[in-house]
Amino acid sequence: MRAELRGLAGPVALPDGQPVLLGRGPLTGVTDRKCSRRQVEIVADYAEGTARVTQLGVNPSSVGGSVLGRGVCRTLSPGQTLLLVNGKYPLVLHLQGSPRPKKRPPSPSLEPPPARRAPQDPSPPQGGWQKVGALLVFTPSGVRPSTKIAGFDLDGTLITTRSGKVFPTSPDDWRILYPEIPKRLKQLRDEGFKLVVFTNQLGISRGRLRPELFQAKVEAVMERLGVALQVLVATGPGVYRKPVLGMWDHLCEKANGDVAVSVPDSFYVGDAAGRPPNWAPGRKKKDFSCSDRLFALNAGLRFLTPEEKFLGWAPAPFELPAFDPRHLDPKAPPEPPKDELVSDKPEVLLTVGFPGGE
Repeated sequence: MRAELRGLAGPVALPDGQPVLLGRGPLTGVTDRKCSRRQVEIVADYAEGTARVTQLGVNPSSVGGSVLGRGVCRTLSPGQTLLLVNGKYPLVLHLQGSPRPKKRPPSPSLEPPPARRAPQDPSPPQGGWQKVGALLVFTPSGVRPSTKIAGFDLDGTLITTRSGKVFPTSPDDWRILYPEIPKRLKQLRDEGFKLVVFTNQLGISRGRLRPELFQAKVEAVMERLGVALQVLVATGPGVYRKPVLGMWDHLCEKANGDVAVSVPDSFYVGDAAGRPPNWAPGRKKKDFSCSDRLFALNAGLRFLTPEEKFLGWAPAPFELPAFDPRHLDPKAPPEPPKDELVSDKPEVLLTVGFPGGE
């Protein structure tokens, strides 16, 4: 078995049971002077399949979205991210091979132990990331199932770029969109809402965005907000990408601890709302799409923009696509009117591509 931390400077090997000191230096590629040369001590435990992280430096490190303190230890599980200092410089734990089996004490009984039942709950593990096809799911410790879901987009809704550019120039190019957001999220949590982020990140499947860097960014954002967020990430095209309901269906069916979601008590907030140019004073650009509004519409959720939810602004005008399937008459005659929908002879139906083949 092998354990290693993967970061921007390449992998760092973690021998079993041997302390490894990491911080500012060539091993991590970190030159930030706020990071101590001995920032953390890491000890891999091959038997458990984890690593123990102890902060040694003055400035905070974090594990899986939880901030450490000087002298504080925390367990790092496979796939979790260690942010070396101040929410930056991600290192992700990877294991190769199977954990070493623990030695069992001799049993006085000759009867075979009862067979262990396979877990029935398909919910993602608490405290880490889970990959389901083209979907990434982050469920940190502190997230609790609820009938009430407060859903949010990420970019343009909870965060924006620090550089002012449309797309981030680096993993650190972000800031909280409005100062009111952390307080409002904590209020929603205290009101019994489960806070869930649904975000499209097509750059991951196209190779423009490394998944471990985006995962570290998500954990850093959560740390800055000060609340636990469940995060669902559509990494490519397909059923998980908004406005299709794959992410919402996964939440309701597999990622809410068998608690049924109450759609009337839930809502969704996003910036892709179909607003035209000059939709508000000083807001000259139109929305790039209406995918967030359509996502909420497809799920039957109440929809709000970030300005409506966090700043209390009045609803802005918006435009939906010209074709609205809700307006189709299911009892309308075929075209031409004399054609028949059902044939009394064998027919061949050929479907091509993802929309047709699904």
